Amino acid sequence: MVVETKSTYISKVNDDTVKVILKPYAVLGTEEYNSFYPIYVDLMGYEGDYKFLIIIQSGARVKKKHLDYFKKDYKTTYKIAEAYLIISPVARMFLKVLIKIVNKRYPVRLFDDEAEAIAWLESIK
Repeated sequence: MVVETKSTYISKVNDDTVKVILKPYAVLGTEEYNSFYPIYVDLMGYEGDYKFLIIIQSGARVKKKHLDYFKKDYKTTYKIAEAYLIISPVARMFLKVLIKIVNKRYPVRLFDDEAEAIAWLESIK
């Protein structure tokens, strides 16, 4: 099952991993981002901690006025790990900031291959 939002496609990879694909040229804001958790719960069938495979396609970005939100209030309480596949150079810059913010809370890595990203996520307990 795939849930489509304004900016993303969200699906289940396995029992503890959620896949979020940012659509090409999508602009993600905090209101939409904050609506995702109930989608995760519905897809996974439980409330709890999840691993994330996040694919950011070309042109996808966060609204500039919301960058401070992602620096200060980014929701991490239900996240075990995040693996990113980045297609957009702009998104790579944002990811560097994000890694600095959350890297001490849980593992975050950048990948070029989806299978490698999933294998890494599966290795995290």
